[in-house]
Amino acid sequence: MESASVPSNEHASTTGSNANSSSVRVKCNPAWNHVTEELKDEKSSYRCIHCGKSYKGGGINRMKRHLAGIKGDVAACIGVPYDVRFQMVENLKEISKSKEQTKKDQEASNYSPLEDSLEFEDV
Repeated sequence: MESASVPSNEHASTTGSNANSSSVRVKCNPAWNHVTEELKDEKSSYRCIHCGKSYKGGGINRMKRHLAGIKGDVAACIGVPYDVRFQMVENLKEISKSKEQTKKDQEASNYSPLEDSLEFEDV
């Protein structure tokens, strides 16, 4: 009986801490270890723990670009340790590769053999 009560307690605590779907993403994304989220008037702003800069909107991906030092819509973090910067760059590369592969897979699934046969119909 003791083993049955332990999983139910674990499940209750897990369910309670993951009440909304964003908390699940918080635990999975390595950037959350370097960013704090602040809610003001039901809008999120994100603060880097290494340099203290705060950004409104853009989500964790924008903050990941800040930590990686990718300039564009955010300034590069000047206080992030090298290993964290490297981890964020690698994570962004993986996401980019995954998106490209998904796009290729979708294009391949839309392939029709009839498209190739059109070349021969012109003769």
